Amino acid sequence: MTYQATLFLRYSVRFLAVAFAFTFVVRGFSFAFLPEFVAESVALSKQMTSGYMGLLLIPLLGAYFCLNRAKGLELLGVLLGTGLLSSAFMLVKTTIPSLVPFWADPMFAEMDLMLFGGLHGYEWAHGLTPNLSPVWVAIIYMPVWVALMLLFPAFVVVLERDEGRKARYLKLYFYMWLWLGLLTATVFSSAGPVFYDRLLGGQDFAGLPESLAAVGLDITGVTRLQEGLWRVYEMDGGQQLRGGGISAFPSMHAAMATLWAGYLVERSRWLAPIGLGFLAVILYLSVYTGWHYAVDGIASAAAMGLVCAAPALLRRFRGRDTPNFGKSAA
Repeated sequence: MTYQATLFLRYSVRFLAVAFAFTFVVRGFSFAFLPEFVAESVALSKQMTSGYMGLLLIPLLGAYFCLNRAKGLELLGVLLGTGLLSSAFMLVKTTIPSLVPFWADPMFAEMDLMLFGGLHGYEWAHGLTPNLSPVWVAIIYMPVWVALMLLFPAFVVVLERDEGRKARYLKLYFYMWLWLGLLTATVFSSAGPVFYDRLLGGQDFAGLPESLAAVGLDITGVTRLQEGLWRVYEMDGGQQLRGGGISAFPSMHAAMATLWAGYLVERSRWLAPIGLGFLAVILYLSVYTGWHYAVDGIASAAAMGLVCAAPALLRRFRGRDTPNFGKSAA
């Protein structure tokens, strides 16, 4: 296993240990979260080894172990690291409302009203494209995004021969979850439009359920997941001991899509439209589904975009050429 894959796995193991200890302390020195943590970790393992992901990963691992054992070990290392990192992230994410009660929703809702000329983001999106296929919206925003999120480190390890770029994007992936997904989400604790009225008791988003039904999303997995997350949150007064995790700002959907876009733009001018197009779709759907305020995605995309572009910006600032940016690289 290469140094970078070993480091990624080691950091993920350490983060899981810290997350476990942190959650134990925050939840009053209680292991009440343990059964659901184990269940969610098992479910994640099954997701990565069965279905469409298993059909891709298991033959790929087998082929590498037969033809290139070192690459096979490297791939296995980042896959294990990705699973551990995801489990640790979800474990800590469920504690956010206990640490910092949701407070930022009115601020973000007001920003959206200013951005869309007095309309909420979902009102603008549903009015703009009322006939999108709800099935495809649900597929792209949920299973497609989840697969691309879990496969990103493996994709980089398999295809990237530039060790410097490989190391940089594995680090970006790892720290994205810590700094944006946990630290920033805790500081700006918010639930999102779909949970706004249920948390604050008002009628600001009273039209959202009807609007989601009008565009057909009420019969898709999007709404079912939203309702499931709320039931888990409500079940124990926001402790979320049964998993789940409600958090709007910043949008990790947009952050992950930006990381893909940054990587594809850097690899090839021909791949750039795919990455940027996927980012645009995810940004739009995050608002269309009622899951996020527009500022959730804009902030995430801006932060990750700046970090991804930082090496090229530094080279330009220092007066150097940027030979790899936007060009094919081995």
